[in-house]
Amino acid sequence: MNCEVHSDLVCVLFCQNCQQPVYTKCLHVLENKHKEHRLSSISDVYDEKFCEMEDFRYRVGQNIPFCSQIQHELEHMLDSGTKQYGEQRQILIQKEDDVITEFQSNIMVLLKEVDSEWKTLEGTLKEEIKVMKILKDHMEKEREIACQVSYKPSKTSHDDMKGIFGDFLWQIAGQTCKLKKSYQTHLKGIQKVLLLDNNEALIWSENNEDVIKVQFDNTIDIKVLKAIPNTRAYDMGKIQNGDIIISVQESQLKMYREKDTIENFHSFYPLKTFGIHVNKYNEILVGISTGLPDKEEEIPKPGKIVVLNCKGSVKRTYENIKNKHSKECCVCPTRIVTNQDNIIYFINIFRKNKQGTHDGIIVSIDHNGKRMWTYGEDKFQFCPEDIAIMNSAGCICVLTNAYTDILSKDGIYIARLQTKIKDSLESNTKISTLAFDKNMNLYAGEKTIQKDKRQSAQIHIFEIM
Repeated sequence: MNCEVHSDLVCVLFCQNCQQPVYTKCLHVLENKHKEHRLSSISDVYDEKFCEMEDFRYRVGQNIPFCSQIQHELEHMLDSGTKQYGEQRQILIQKEDDVITEFQSNIMVLLKEVDSEWKTLEGTLKEEIKVMKILKDHMEKEREIACQVSYKPSKTSHDDMKGIFGDFLWQIAGQTCKLKKSYQTHLKGIQKVLLLDNNEALIWSENNEDVIKVQFDNTIDIKVLKAIPNTRAYDMGKIQNGDIIISVQESQLKMYREKDTIENFHSFYPLKTFGIHVNKYNEILVGISTGLPDKEEEIPKPGKIVVLNCKGSVKRTYENIKNKHSKECCVCPTRIVTNQDNIIYFINIFRKNKQGTHDGIIVSIDHNGKRMWTYGEDKFQFCPEDIAIMNSAGCICVLTNAYTDILSKDGIYIARLQTKIKDSLESNTKISTLAFDKNMNLYAGEKTIQKDKRQSAQIHIFEIM
């Protein structure tokens, strides 16, 4: 290495402080620059630097494989991450497609359900509008006929009176329903028809110890699906899970489960259970009383209507229901129904008459138990046997021992179905129970009138015309 001052001379020393080579003769020339500096042989410095470089190269050589390994691992992680990212992204895209497909499918299902429900409701409403129009026309006809009746009491004989009003009554006895089909059963009398889904029903008789599950078919006779043996029933109601609540005129309310088991559901001891109804909120309404009057003019103790939940716990009780004359209106609730507004209608039996039948009235109360109206208090020997809701407008069909009346939801008489129903029955039978399906078809069960002429009872289906 040549000297910086004497470019033709070779340096043999190295200043450690200045970190530069120095020629020996320059020490005198540059004395002040390198004075008291540490000087070393340039060959020694070279050897030292060479060793340091070799050591560095060795260490670098040792670290290269490590760096290569780390690089490889990082590249592997990158490849793996890229692959995983792609897979997860594809999964998310697929899930998005699946969610969209499922959502669209669910939307289609919901749309079909909405369409189906609306078509059913639309058909029901149209049918009810048709029925209401027929009933209105029928009442218009009755009013027109009534307006034609005129007479002068002082100049009209008793026979003339009979002719006038006999013709009037004959004209207004319009036929408002027609028979669609009759189904023969093996029961001696139909106590009650509880309509279920799929044209199925539960039927039972006070003379039989079995409850029968049947299906009505348009092409063949009635089909027996199942018998619940050794089950005496007075009334029944179906809760939403399919279980059946059974009243047997005893203190213990029964439950028949889908697994064909019957168990105790709720005890009202010492009172007895009568009417049963399950409303749209899945609440169970139970009419309870000390019992039906079994002696003429006997006035039993007041009864009540108890509301249970589907687990058998009491939610509320309706009692001390009085008419406008402060007379008890809830002695023995034998049949209970509710309309779409959850207004309660029930048959109240309060007395046994001289003919051996039971006098009663129809009572309407609101959700709070307040009496809204009564029907039949001003009628002689009014003996209601069954009650049914006809339609969503709340019209009520009341069956008595003599006729069948249609009332408005406010308890106003609309029409009578007696004539056509009786024309469809054998002379020894009478209607004993009523039920309406969603299509406004009337299901009427019958029983024999004369006990010495027992015959198998029928269930008739009528169409409101």
